[in-house]
Amino acid sequence: MTTFPLEAEDLPLGEERLTQKHIRVRIDKNYVSDPVICELIVKFQLTINIKGALLAPNSREDGWFDLELTGKATQIDNALSYLNDLNLEIIPETDIDGW
Repeated sequence: MTTFPLEAEDLPLGEERLTQKHIRVRIDKNYVSDPVICELIVKFQLTINIKGALLAPNSREDGWFDLELTGKATQIDNALSYLNDLNLEIIPETDIDGW
C-alpha cells in the first residue's frame, strides 16, 4: 500500500515509477456542474490532491483548481490531454505564483 506524500525511496523503479505534477486548471463556467476532477481519478487512475480552489456553486464565473497529480507519466499525460480536449486552461507549476 502506498502512503502519501511519496518519498523517493517509496517509488517503484522503471516505467512503473510514479511522478507528481502540480497544475492549476481553469474550470469554464460551462463545466462547473460536471465532475471534471472525479473524471481524472476514475478515467486515468490518478491520485489528486486539491491544494486550492476558487469555485462557487451556481457561479456564473469560471473556477480554478490548484492540483497535485500523482500517477505514472503516461496517466498524467493522458489526463492533461483530456483537460485540453475539454478546452480547459492548464497552467503548469512553473507558471503558478500564488493566488
